[in-house]
Amino acid sequence: MTRVSLLILLALVDGPLHGYGILRVIKERTEDRIQPSLGTVYPCLRALTGAGLIKEIEEPPQWVPSDNRPRRFFSITPKGRILAREELSSWATLVRQGIAAGLLENTGPEPTDSRP
Repeated sequence: MTRVSLLILLALVDGPLHGYGILRVIKERTEDRIQPSLGTVYPCLRALTGAGLIKEIEEPPQWVPSDNRPRRFFSITPKGRILAREELSSWATLVRQGIAAGLLENTGPEPTDSRP
């Protein structure tokens, strides 16, 4: 899974978003370190949809567009949540190894595995 695909899944964990909303969340959560273009995000959205990790949904009822253009909204599927959890677990292991090797500074609590 690409880094952008994982970031898209993580952006959708909190609820449905449209393409620009996904870009905004990725930008915010990475503190502007990662700013993928729509030309990168939309192919990832197609691939994630094709793999059953996200699905396109109708505009949420609370959505108030700033113009009259329709937006394509996406939500994460249960399969997408499982894969995101597995990917994050792998990344957490890599981060712990980076800290142990002195490549990263430990700036927070030890990640926990919240799987049942």
